[in-house]
Amino acid sequence: MFHTPFQYPTNDEDLRRFAAIHREGIIGDANGTNARETLIADVARYLDENGINDVVLGVSGGVDSALALAVLVEVQKRQHLNIHAEVITFDCFSDVFDENCIGTLRHEYNTVKWNKYDLSEALDALGAAMNPIRYLNGEPEFDEGPEANIAYSLRYQALFARAQQVGGITIGTTNRDELEYAGWFGKNSDMVTDVQFLWRFPKCVIREFARALGVPDEIITRTPVGDLIDGSSDEQNFGCTYDELRWYTDVGRHHVTHTGPHTEYMLRKFDKLEALRKKNMHKYAAKAMTHYNPVFL
Repeated sequence: MFHTPFQYPTNDEDLRRFAAIHREGIIGDANGTNARETLIADVARYLDENGINDVVLGVSGGVDSALALAVLVEVQKRQHLNIHAEVITFDCFSDVFDENCIGTLRHEYNTVKWNKYDLSEALDALGAAMNPIRYLNGEPEFDEGPEANIAYSLRYQALFARAQQVGGITIGTTNRDELEYAGWFGKNSDMVTDVQFLWRFPKCVIREFARALGVPDEIITRTPVGDLIDGSSDEQNFGCTYDELRWYTDVGRHHVTHTGPHTEYMLRKFDKLEALRKKNMHKYAAKAMTHYNPVFL
């Protein structure tokens, strides 16, 4: 793994520069070890050895699912494989699924079997049964937290149902930046898949591989968003960019102390990320990873 010599950033400009240098080193390592071709070969081998001819992938129009799709299409060129790309939407997540990006992917990958489902009615019915309503000053106010979690679960159950229909398996799209430090994944949503194969790669490498495999640039440069009803981006929730998160995870956090004026900027800059990690620490409990459903290729 590439590591840059440590220097304390004292402002956003310093941090952007250090993070950019670190990013280029990581990308250089990935390209130098031919990690992209190894990834494709690993996926092809796993599917072939297990006699799997059908895979089900949830596609949102973001770069992670687009790269997973591109990798599967590369595998399809080498061996028999039916790829079922599933677009599952809800009214309350209108900002998550970019119809233009989905249309671009459908045009680009025409050997894929595309399906689209609107599960808004199912979400409304389950939401009503769970009664996620709170009261503010005596007036009812819908609680978006339960609605979001219900939607996460419904989406992945729908993907599993589709996999049962076609006799295949489901493919996850969690990347290393989401998995390793921030805990930006759900034990009962993102991890409820049969196979995860992007988990070793940070967002910068995901984008690089996507570009190399011909994923359209509008998808590669699209702002990453999670399934959040408020429409906030991943980086807004991190309090830093993906490149800065990677630098901090690999390098910066090992040098942060709670003494000395030189650490004040870093403590302030990554306070939101640390709060997010603290909230998600239960996902990293002893042996927790061994109890997740997916096979991590």
